[in-house]
Amino acid sequence: MTPFAALQSLCGLSNREAASFLDMTESAVEKFRRGAKKAPPGALHELQNLWTVIDQAAVDAAEAIGREGLLDAAGGIEIGYPADDYEAEQLGLPCVGAWRQMLARMIDELMLINEGFDPARLVLVPRGSTLATAAAADIHRK
Repeated sequence: MTPFAALQSLCGLSNREAASFLDMTESAVEKFRRGAKKAPPGALHELQNLWTVIDQAAVDAAEAIGREGLLDAAGGIEIGYPADDYEAEQLGLPCVGAWRQMLARMIDELMLINEGFDPARLVLVPRGSTLATAAAADIHRK
């Protein structure tokens, strides 16, 4: 494994998503992953910066769920998911893969802040299909 591959994986990016995010070809991404070619430091920094964004978004989302009292309430907690990269970008992440990684990190954070939290309470719904997810998108845009 290369540092590039580790960071790409940490960010949840496919080769296509990494290529688009880093503005390079999928062939170059594959060479960096395999170690056939050394990744430029700028690419590694961009991936590291993306992880920082993913991690902070996850912590912020988990804290918002806690502040709203949803951890203590009965029933499911609806989370709007992006159907494509465009919708993920509207949520502040470059692609669906990065959003999925943020979701996994958010679940981890929810379990850390509330030991009894059952992740099965999360209900994933298409983004914007409920008032709560539409409101969350509006808040993010502001």
